[in-house]
Order: sequence, then C-alpha cells, then structure tokens
Amino acid sequence: LKAFSTPSAATLFFLGFGCGLVLPLVGYIASTRMRDVGMELGLIGLVSYLTFFYTFKFVWTPLLDRFDSPLLGFLGHRRGWLVLSQVVLVLSLAGMAVFGPEVAFPLFLVCIGVAALAGATQDAMVDAYRIEIAPQSAQAALAATYTLGYRFALMAAGAGVLYLAEFWTWRDAYLVMAGLMLLPLGAALVAREPDQLHSRPQRTLLE
Repeated sequence: LKAFSTPSAATLFFLGFGCGLVLPLVGYIASTRMRDVGMELGLIGLVSYLTFFYTFKFVWTPLLDRFDSPLLGFLGHRRGWLVLSQVVLVLSLAGMAVFGPEVAFPLFLVCIGVAALAGATQDAMVDAYRIEIAPQSAQAALAATYTLGYRFALMAAGAGVLYLAEFWTWRDAYLVMAGLMLLPLGAALVAREPDQLHSRPQRTLLE
C-alpha cells in the first residue's frame, strides 16, 4: 500500500495512460477511419508504415539522453523532453481531427507521422523517468500503475473512439482524445525531475 500510494505511482499511472492512448490512434483506429471514408486498402497499408517510428525509436533515443530539450530544458532533462513530446501529441491529434482523410489527406498523413514520432519519444522518456524516479524496490509498483493507466488508455482509444465516432463524428472523437492527452501532460508538469545525475554535457540540440 505504501508503494502504490506514492506520488510517483500516481504520476506513472497518468504517464502510462498517455503512452497507451497514442498507438491505436495512429494505427488501427486511423486505418478504420480511412476505410470508413472509402479509401483503398493498399493505400491504408502504406500509411500503417508510419507507426514504424515505435520500432526504430532506438535510433534517436541516445540523442535524447545526451541533449536537453531545446525549448523546455528548464523543466529538467527528462521532463523537458516528456512535456515537449506531449504538447506535440496534443497538437497532432487535434490536427488529425481537423484534417481528416476526407478533408486534406496529405496533412492527415503529416499529423499521423508527427504523432507517431512524438508518441515513440514519449514512450522512451517515460521508461527512463520510471527507472530514475524511484529505487529498485519501488519499480514493481511503478510498472503496475503504468500498466494500469496504459490499459485504460487502450480502452479509451479503441472502443471509446469507435463509439464516439458512431454517435458523433470522427472529428469529435479525435478532439476528445487530444483533450485526454492533457491528463498526462498535466502529470508531467507537476511531477518532479529525477534526482539521478547524468554523465553528459549540458547541451541542447540547437547548440
């Protein structure tokens, strides 16, 4: 009970919710939306390759370890990148709501790609944050609350979006999801930066 009642455990619940929210929205839910407006299956299959950012996030995560966020570095090394990725996610999901495949397909693709890149970055930062924010003895509890939040997000971004799209519109459904991303963003803003020091130069990607 003590392990689950810490502020870090609550923070990881909301961060897990943010991580679980993104992948369905840029993956099979986006594909369902494109099928719903009559797009060809071949084109939908090509669009699905944009989610490969999650597979290849190991390519740029070493840069995230070495450099501070160029815009939000004052929040701390981990929180700077985390908040930046979440702000980008809110904007890109809102963009997917406004620029649907039936309205402006190229812009819809750009929003999917940006959301996938930001979502993969968020995942990497949350993993690092969880490891650094608490000792080894608390990692099981943090992993559990993270997974719980992730599962809730999968339900919201899966069946929840489909119900919203059925009774309202796809635009409304994605706007609601963009609004839900404010929950993990708020958690990252009020969370504390890990105390662990990094053996890296204090630089930003703009330097």
